[in-house]
Amino acid sequence: RVACLAGDDIFFHRTAVKVLIEPASGAIVEVMRWRWREKEEWELFLEQWPSLKLLVSDLGTDLVGAAKLRKIAHQADLFHECA
Repeated sequence: RVACLAGDDIFFHRTAVKVLIEPASGAIVEVMRWRWREKEEWELFLEQWPSLKLLVSDLGTDLVGAAKLRKIAHQADLFHECA
């Protein structure tokens, strides 16, 4: 059961690619090209992780909003927010 994931969009030929990692091990658990970047798309993407309790990401409205929709905690990551 995965309780915490870190997520972000990266870009490949101007197309968003959603990436999720398990932060303790650094294991990449999901990578998928996904053209849309709204909170509803992230919510759908996170739906496959029913035990998820915490999402770590930047403070973008898409990821923060998805955490609210999924009713899970959100934590800002140091990589994006403390630079």
